[in-house]
Amino acid sequence: MKLDDCVLEASKIAMRSPIHNKPEPEWLDAKKKQVIPEHVYRFYCFANYFSIDKAPKFLNDPKRILFSFLHSMLRALRDAFVEAHRLKDQLFIDSELIYTPTKKEKGEKWDPEAGRRNRRSFRYLILNVSSILDQFSEVVSILFHGDIEGITVGRASFKNLISLVDEQFKPQSNIITPKEAKFQEIHKILVKEINTLDNTVIIQFIDIFYDENEGGNCSFCDINSEDEASTEKYLQKEGTETPVCKDCYDQIDYIGTRLPKTDYLIYGNREKNGGRITLFGDISLTLSESRPKKLKHIYHVEALTDSGMFSRIRIARHLPQITKEELKDEKWFNLFSQEEDSKYVEADRPKTFNMIAQKSKKEGKGGELVGRPLLGFFKADVDNLGLIFSIGLKDKLSVARLASASRMLNVFFSEYIVELAKKEFPDIYVVFAGGDDLFMIGPWNKTVQFAIKLREKLSLYCASNPDITLSGGVLIAKPRLPVRKAVELTEDRLELAKHFSDENRLKDSFCLLGEILSWQEAEELIKLGERFDKAIEEKERTGFSTAFLYRLLEYHNMYRKFTRENKIKFGRYLSLAHYDIARNILSSKNPNQEELEMLYEIFVVGVSERPVLDRLNIPLFYAINSNRKD
Repeated sequence: MKLDDCVLEASKIAMRSPIHNKPEPEWLDAKKKQVIPEHVYRFYCFANYFSIDKAPKFLNDPKRILFSFLHSMLRALRDAFVEAHRLKDQLFIDSELIYTPTKKEKGEKWDPEAGRRNRRSFRYLILNVSSILDQFSEVVSILFHGDIEGITVGRASFKNLISLVDEQFKPQSNIITPKEAKFQEIHKILVKEINTLDNTVIIQFIDIFYDENEGGNCSFCDINSEDEASTEKYLQKEGTETPVCKDCYDQIDYIGTRLPKTDYLIYGNREKNGGRITLFGDISLTLSESRPKKLKHIYHVEALTDSGMFSRIRIARHLPQITKEELKDEKWFNLFSQEEDSKYVEADRPKTFNMIAQKSKKEGKGGELVGRPLLGFFKADVDNLGLIFSIGLKDKLSVARLASASRMLNVFFSEYIVELAKKEFPDIYVVFAGGDDLFMIGPWNKTVQFAIKLREKLSLYCASNPDITLSGGVLIAKPRLPVRKAVELTEDRLELAKHFSDENRLKDSFCLLGEILSWQEAEELIKLGERFDKAIEEKERTGFSTAFLYRLLEYHNMYRKFTRENKIKFGRYLSLAHYDIARNILSSKNPNQEELEMLYEIFVVGVSERPVLDRLNIPLFYAINSNRKD
């Protein structure tokens, strides 16, 4: 619709009277709530409530433009203070509602959206403070219209004001006029007030939130603006329409695909060396499989392997790749081809998350692949590392010993564990590993097994030192769960493990399926799950079935409701379980004595506590999902 097509007629125009003899309601309300500084309100009153008929002579231009502009700036200043107080209150409210693992454990109230609202309110508050400072500068520019060089009405900013107070006041002549004397007095006041604040920190802090990229809509960094060409390339590559900037796409496309095969990191002059990734200044990064032949215009080279020529840097890198053996196996080839474009399925190509999830499956007795394709997201780190470094060495603490301990721990996570993954768990993707922590993604069952083995290997590596422990958490989810969300949820599980404490241990825990376990408990429960899994595979001998496992899961739930919630009606769990076992498993035809003993140990009679039954959901989950058919 064009403006020419609109009917621009009005019978009446309503507006607030520009003449005032008392404070406006908005000002009274802001003063009553104490959301504006007292001197701002006094200035408003001293200006006779900005009644147009009482404009001072120095602002009494023919059309009252400066006076009206000053009024609008002061009103904007008032509104900014009101909004800042609202945002501050919202920050406190949302801070109380932000999710933490301990809140969930204690059953305290929390809101899943509180964290996002809190970050947004904080950002808006900083921008609001910036607005207040700039509007204050506009007020100064109007009051000293034409007297302050470099500060223009309508274009004033707090940065201009800071540059003003940083300069000494210089009268135009040896004889100071009354106006200059007043200006000198006000200049001193501004210097005192502004220098009371750490204005350098304020400006830097505001610049973080308000810069030339403000409003950037890149879905990965939230800083830069979308680059249409990069977004289109990302769509063609990933099949998802997501706004992405050029810097992020380069990192995803170039670094993400090349790093697993890279042996050298080359830092050189961006223009003369032609590096792909710009870092800062004229420095660029190139990822290369071979060492550079010429060192001209190259600042530094780091080797990712023991080349002997350049300094070695340890970066954990292992990316599951499609193998020739999998391509030769018709079952795996067909399965991979269903998940991705068949043109993509080639040897040595990186496996997608869908492909990694499919590796959770196993070959059934009939030759078919069975099992639920899920991913396991695993995050872990060493407990109390700061205490170990600070007081563990006691009087032998030195820079050399501290560096040596740190280096040895880094070697374990960045090299030894990665090699373990490559040899025994090749379908686990090492996102990062080094220092004292790691994050990995793999087939859910292999990831759980890897986590347990990791704790065992760390204990051996540290000579079974009881003070060096590990906490970890595993999230089991579908492969289409966004990785950023999966990382957040996995971190929650790690926090639950690290906050565990009872009379037997502090931290040194493993969170699996929401249960906080000791590493020994986790190992025993997974072994029990493997026994259930084997019993399902040999169902002709054992009499086990998936339906039977689901019934055992129901008895487990009844036990928990009976013991944890004191619901008497669920006390039948034991009699129902024994009846089920006797009717469906106990048989003279089935040589399943080993499985029967396993079940009777779980549902033992005459004891007050049944710890295995309390955690039975974990081995049952393992067995059920290992035998699930599509």
